Amino acid sequence: MKIEQKKLETFLSKIEMGKSHQIRECVFDFEEKGLKICATDSPKQVRISGILKSVVFTEFEQIGKLGIDNLQEFISVIKRFKGEISLKHESNLLTLKGSGKEVEVTLADLNFISTDTSEPALEFIDTFELPEGKIQDIFSDVGLNSDSVISIQTEPKKLLISNTGKYKFKHALDAPMCKGGALSKFGEPLVGGLERLSGKLEISMGTQYPLKALEKTDDSIITVIVAPRANEE
Repeated sequence: MKIEQKKLETFLSKIEMGKSHQIRECVFDFEEKGLKICATDSPKQVRISGILKSVVFTEFEQIGKLGIDNLQEFISVIKRFKGEISLKHESNLLTLKGSGKEVEVTLADLNFISTDTSEPALEFIDTFELPEGKIQDIFSDVGLNSDSVISIQTEPKKLLISNTGKYKFKHALDAPMCKGGALSKFGEPLVGGLERLSGKLEISMGTQYPLKALEKTDDSIITVIVAPRANEE
């Protein structure tokens, strides 16, 4: 298989997520549609699934499932290359070649990696869109505080996002698709789960209910489900 290094790095960095909710171990599933990954963070507060489309690869093979026991280290290896890289799987090794060098990565036994590929059945009150870069702007405001609670509320054709802390920001956004009536509060897992998603987001939510964020780009489709903050009225 062959792919541009930056495209693979970008996808894997989104799957890794940020801060204390980073994914450590996962399974790379090279299936018909592309590279599919489903994983949940250790605290079981954020679930992420994504597919890097097969058309992104200049050469693609359905080689099946590969066990990765340290995603952070694997991304660090990817960063050591530039331009197009090739990937070849043999036995328990994945060999990467490019830029006049190669590296052999020892794969983990799939039996020792816990995965759940089924997406939970959720029903939402409202769905809305956030433009590219907006979620990062909101998180930058929230980040001026420590341990903030982020409230997301929908009204008819309007979205309200606010946070607790010393610096209480409020964002009021047009949301033509919203009928109103949803209100959920989130903590740091929301930031960790969404901060690396750089495209336009479609977000679905309810009242004190998991939030679902969907990012679709030309290269990938990524879904993140975040649990609400516990014990919030």
